[in-house]
Amino acid sequence: MSRILLITSSPRLDSHSTKVGRSLAGRLASNAPNSTVTHRDLTREPLRHIEVIAIEGVAFGPDAADRAVRGALDKVAAIAA
Repeated sequence: MSRILLITSSPRLDSHSTKVGRSLAGRLASNAPNSTVTHRDLTREPLRHIEVIAIEGVAFGPDAADRAVRGALDKVAAIAA
């Protein structure tokens, strides 16, 4: 089974690039009968920004993420005091 990911980002719903992408995904899917096409429209559903704590957690492990959370909480507490 093949998976086809189509990512579009044009603010124009019927843009040329979107038409080409859909056509290509359709042709790929027709050549692989058991394939699935997932369409991700970044204009309608934009990706959230990655926060520093997520990057630190992935790159440096949970201890770094815990330190980042503690540091952020300390800053908030200092501002509130």
